[in-house]
Amino acid sequence: PKSLIPSFVNFFHVIILSSGDRSNKSCTGDEVKLLLNIMEICTVDDFFPVRGKVKFSEDEMVTISIEHFCVNDLLRWILVHSSIATTAIETDFEILKKCIQSMPSFNRQKQVWETILRELIKSFCDFTTLAVGLSTMTRRIHNDKNNESFKSSHADLVRCAVLDSFASETCDQMMNSYRQSHHLLRDYDIIESSPKRKGNLLLFITTCLGIHDSSHKSLVSTSVIKHWINSCLV
Repeated sequence: PKSLIPSFVNFFHVIILSSGDRSNKSCTGDEVKLLLNIMEICTVDDFFPVRGKVKFSEDEMVTISIEHFCVNDLLRWILVHSSIATTAIETDFEILKKCIQSMPSFNRQKQVWETILRELIKSFCDFTTLAVGLSTMTRRIHNDKNNESFKSSHADLVRCAVLDSFASETCDQMMNSYRQSHHLLRDYDIIESSPKRKGNLLLFITTCLGIHDSSHKSLVSTSVIKHWINSCLV
């Protein structure tokens, strides 16, 4: 019933605000599932209206921005959940997808996605989390066809220069590591300059190529794929 929407909206923001008071600044797995369920009942605009404010109580208005929620709260939750290998990661990305889909401009959708992905990479988010995120973001949901603001495919949104660059760098690092292990670079002093990224690298690669999930095509450009092939042949 529409009469319950204000209560759902208030509850939604109570969960978000309370998460900021915890030591890890994050929601629990059950809480993010609850948030996603609430978002299924209401619309994203109910939580992040264009005017930028939602009624939090009878005498308090909370300034809110969907972009701020995505690149601050939601990004932080993903990083926290990835560090403890929780199943909440997929739910985090489902919420992110709903938020991005609600943005009327495809360019704005792209900017927010690239910002999130760039920060995840900079924070050394593991390969498994990145793969789960890519798969979740490109997975179709039941009401996609009715979303006029999201006419472009999910894969078109996920494909970006940030992902291409990271995929190419990952291939280079992987091949360098392989050559080092086989003493092919014995004439050089090998120094670890950065911590190794954890997670399932093969899952990340197959997800980028679109062969892990048959529901979408390659998520990286043909130039990246050619670079991968040439790197293996050198």
